[in-house]
Amino acid sequence: IPPPLPSFFDLWLSKAASAVFRFNAGQRVASRKNPAPKHSLILYDYESSPWCRLVREQLSVLGLSAEIRPCPRESMWQHGAFSSKSRFRAEAFRAIALESENIGKEGDAKLSFPILVDQTTTIATDGDGKAGTSIVIKESFEIVEHLWDYYGTDVMVPSKPRRPDQLVNSPYIPFPIRFLFLVGPTVLCRIFPLSECIYKWLRVPSSLNNVDTITPDAKMNTSKLTLFQMEGCPESRLVREILCGLEIPYTSSPISQLPRNFLTNDSITDRPVLLVQKVDERGEEISLTGYKDIAQHLWSKYYDPNSEWPTIWSTIEAQENQGQNATFGGMVYVAFLKGRRAFVPNIAQK
Repeated sequence: IPPPLPSFFDLWLSKAASAVFRFNAGQRVASRKNPAPKHSLILYDYESSPWCRLVREQLSVLGLSAEIRPCPRESMWQHGAFSSKSRFRAEAFRAIALESENIGKEGDAKLSFPILVDQTTTIATDGDGKAGTSIVIKESFEIVEHLWDYYGTDVMVPSKPRRPDQLVNSPYIPFPIRFLFLVGPTVLCRIFPLSECIYKWLRVPSSLNNVDTITPDAKMNTSKLTLFQMEGCPESRLVREILCGLEIPYTSSPISQLPRNFLTNDSITDRPVLLVQKVDERGEEISLTGYKDIAQHLWSKYYDPNSEWPTIWSTIEAQENQGQNATFGGMVYVAFLKGRRAFVPNIAQK
């Protein structure tokens, strides 16, 4: 039996997290002088990471689409660890290892998220790199800096009041408060990380990863889901949690890019819209609006009830671990070190 659908209480917590901790940052696209440049971005992340949230917020502010390849954790206590069951963590680790080798730092390949792969041709051929190679960037600050340098130079300077993302990420806010604003949604929206709600923290059984039970629908739809949403939208967070827990890859696009034929009354909706391509015999597209309908579709299509459900005490055996095995305390220490500097570059604060 699939886990229960997100409740009104879940939605209320998500709204509170967006408003109280993030000032609704990432709910609106910043004004531009010109349309956003063409781009091809892949983001490896997991929903509960505050640093991944920071990058997703900036993608929303800049109005950029990205292919999301979810990399949920398999253990609450083993940072950077993963097994062969993880769908995209090994792929992300190979991207980091190859990039480290290219810059002469073979021993510096440590798996941490977020990771951005920029496949945009005009950027990938810049500098001294080989033509056609992708740019791989880790660390949230470096990713945000890259996005603004290449895709945000024509963003208009806002008049007062400033954008919510500028307020909540201001370097003038003392670090402990700024860090609390960043991690607050992770804690508040997951205060019940037990039983069925464990998918908000860890990967859960998915038909996409079970070669014995994978369905034809799942095989056909693995890369054909598009979620039109904004990072700061409370309903969108509930949908992304399920997509991440089930390791379902999807394209995240600003809600303003939703095709007009899927709009109601010709108006842009603030609710998430999941566009599923070629799911029926006629090859037509269908759209689902709102977190309840989308959640029901995802659980019914991709959940694998035949596999073991994880618990908060789940761990990865040493012989199965293909990554690092940092402790929880070490993870918190690294997070504080990362937070000591500015969260976003100066260009994002102008």
